[in-house]
Amino acid sequence: MSNSGAFSLLQHPRLQTALTQLEIATPTPVQAEAIPAVIEGADVAVCAPTGSGKTLAFLLPMLQLLLTRKTGKGAIRALVLTPTRELARQIVSEARKLCEQDMINVVALTGGDSKSAQRDLIATADLLVATPGRMSEFVGAQLADLSNLEFLVVDEADRTLDMGFADEVTRIAKACAEQRQTLLYSATLRAKGLGQLLLAMTNPDTLRRIDIAQSATKMQQEKILADDWPHKCQLLAALCRQREFRRAVIFANTRERVNEIVRSLDSAEVRSLALHGEVEAKIRKQVMARFSSGQCNILVATDLAARGLDIDGIDLIINADLPYNVPSFIHRAGRTARADAGGTVLSLVTAQGWNLMADIERHLGKAAKFVQLEGLVARYRGPKKIKSSGKAAGKKPVKARAKNAKKDSAEGGKTKKRQRDQKNIGKRRKTAVKATSSSGPKGWVSPSKKSEKDV
Repeated sequence: MSNSGAFSLLQHPRLQTALTQLEIATPTPVQAEAIPAVIEGADVAVCAPTGSGKTLAFLLPMLQLLLTRKTGKGAIRALVLTPTRELARQIVSEARKLCEQDMINVVALTGGDSKSAQRDLIATADLLVATPGRMSEFVGAQLADLSNLEFLVVDEADRTLDMGFADEVTRIAKACAEQRQTLLYSATLRAKGLGQLLLAMTNPDTLRRIDIAQSATKMQQEKILADDWPHKCQLLAALCRQREFRRAVIFANTRERVNEIVRSLDSAEVRSLALHGEVEAKIRKQVMARFSSGQCNILVATDLAARGLDIDGIDLIINADLPYNVPSFIHRAGRTARADAGGTVLSLVTAQGWNLMADIERHLGKAAKFVQLEGLVARYRGPKKIKSSGKAAGKKPVKARAKNAKKDSAEGGKTKKRQRDQKNIGKRRKTAVKATSSSGPKGWVSPSKKSEKDV
């Protein structure tokens, strides 16, 4: 089906009006593929790059069906599960732009807010957008009735599993109506356990897999070698002062690192905002509002912000810490160069992170450009030898050698061969001459003849 054909399936007047108001005339590739499949009643598993329009790819067809089907009020008809509060709020915002509240009531259910107030809100919800943890709590306490559910959407499915929500999603799915459509959307379908989740939640007879290839973007990849954490902090301050950008996001792997970066930048007279798991819900909203409005244009965050941070004008991503895996790098990078805009992803690479960076470059199919800052060039210049994979070549670490030696010993494998053990192989042993002395064998001392010294 052509791109224009996908939007022609959205026949409800409210949706057509919303698309006109939002100045959306042509669907993206993922929307062109997913909209017809959902409207035809299929379960879908969609893999598409970050920034490709996945949110509208499930909201538009779902709202089309919800608006045209006749049903009574007072039942949750659609549930969207998403891993972070920020992403939940953004999905709610997008859904409300497409449809008035008196037609489809869209409600958010996330952690950090009053449960009693949320219970009153979901009583009138048609479309519920929730984080798995809070939704699982409501299901367990029988505070939410999903028996009439028509749609179950798992957005950012791989990240949801990476964050450890597999049990919660499974529990929620079991509480949903069996006769429903299940839609899974993600930037990558490589997460561990995603295959089992698909088998458990979807109908194999109607399941359609949609894989949208990554198109060429205007994203630039750069890397700077760093010696250690203090050196990284110096580099970050210099980059924030020297680079021209509208908005920048600096990623670190832990809350402690985020706070350290903010303090370090503050001491260098560079203003920044912190966003991580221990920031209270009220403060998080304030942080996002200040960053979105441009009051402060540098956000320092953990990976929780890598999903759902959909803000225009982010043209610089800095990985102070490399993420733990390639999919997480892709999602961080996806915060920039969205909708054909340009952007730069810059990674600070230490000796310990060299091999991970090589994995990332091999996956992307292109090496990042080396960059140096005058006066802050690292002593570390990269590995002396490099394998064809781009990884460092050299001897295994001592721990690895010891582990392999123990494994070989346990399996009866390789053992050290000494020359002294080999020289007499095959030679006949000489028969030992037995002692015939009545006093006993040579070297034997009768107990009666032992000296007092021996006793």
